[in-house]
Amino acid sequence: MNRKKILCWVGWYRNNVNDYKAIFIKKHIEIMAEFSDLHCFHIHHSKNLFWFKKQLLKEKFGDIVIYSVPAFFPLKLFCYLIIPLIEGIKARNKWGKIDVFHLHVSYPYAAFTLFLRFLDIQRWILTEHWSGYTFFDDNFSQINSLLKWLIKKKLYQFHQISVVSEYLKNQLVKRFPHLKQRIMVTPNVIVSPQTIVRKNNSNIFKLLTISNLINYPKNILFLLRVICEVSKELPLVQLDIYGDGNDKNFLVSECIKMGICNKNVFFKGTIQNEKISELYMEYNAFILLSKFETFSVVTAEAIAHGLPVIVSKCGGPDEYVNEKNGYLVPINDLIATKKVILDLYKNYSNFKPEDVQSTITKKFDISHIKQQLEKLIYD
Repeated sequence: MNRKKILCWVGWYRNNVNDYKAIFIKKHIEIMAEFSDLHCFHIHHSKNLFWFKKQLLKEKFGDIVIYSVPAFFPLKLFCYLIIPLIEGIKARNKWGKIDVFHLHVSYPYAAFTLFLRFLDIQRWILTEHWSGYTFFDDNFSQINSLLKWLIKKKLYQFHQISVVSEYLKNQLVKRFPHLKQRIMVTPNVIVSPQTIVRKNNSNIFKLLTISNLINYPKNILFLLRVICEVSKELPLVQLDIYGDGNDKNFLVSECIKMGICNKNVFFKGTIQNEKISELYMEYNAFILLSKFETFSVVTAEAIAHGLPVIVSKCGGPDEYVNEKNGYLVPINDLIATKKVILDLYKNYSNFKPEDVQSTITKKFDISHIKQQLEKLIYD
């Protein structure tokens, strides 16, 4: 199999080695680098008016060029149109040709691929993660009409579209029926530890959640209310919340009003991605009560580390959460969610870590994901 030359525009990505934004995309690219040659770039805009910065971020798959461009609209628009062409010309000069253009996340980046048509790239592929196409989020319907038209037009120019779950595939097909034959499912990469060593030997029933601290769609305020109710019957319940976001101060304030802050609920702040694996070992279960999720990497990772999970019926997780590894609960059903937490506490011994882990290892096996990515590139 000849190694394809791929120009890769990574719409979502981290801006430095200490950031763990879109790590799931990074893992996909690392697999693709095993059978293809990549030229990768990422563009994001800052709040500064005229500030422009370019840097090389060294990754396992090679260097990725990170552009920081002004948020001032005319300059931002110009940069988003010109930078892909510049990077494409650099890639073509390096290789002599570009076999594939690969875009990670279409909104809003697909609208700025106009000039790439001048590079005579024969195959265009898209990997989609954006929940805005779902009818639960529906951000696509709310964007500027011109931008919406451009993105819809560009979507039909991609020969193959990969999504992370059947849920997202079904949502895309509902919105764009003519794309049905082009959409395939390639799950996120979930790595399972070879051994599971539980570190929580206390009487405290420790629950973990890892999330952006934005109440919509993560539904964290509802989660706090659930823990408040559970604590009345199970005083030893403890929820640790890892993450940061715009609603943190609001959520902490509400938690204090409930009387459970630093008693039953602890806001732990952010954690580096490489330390998350060890973190899972310190808890009894993982809980996520979002309004919607296209996949939820942290939920799948928790199961891969032997943790039973309690998850709302929010889309992506519905495909791999079952009675052998946890519970699915209706969205915003406080009574049902409280009952499930108490049931898990009473029947916790039924969830052997190795049995929980085994429910997910084959489904997200790296060799299967590699086959899907090769199919995306070569078919």
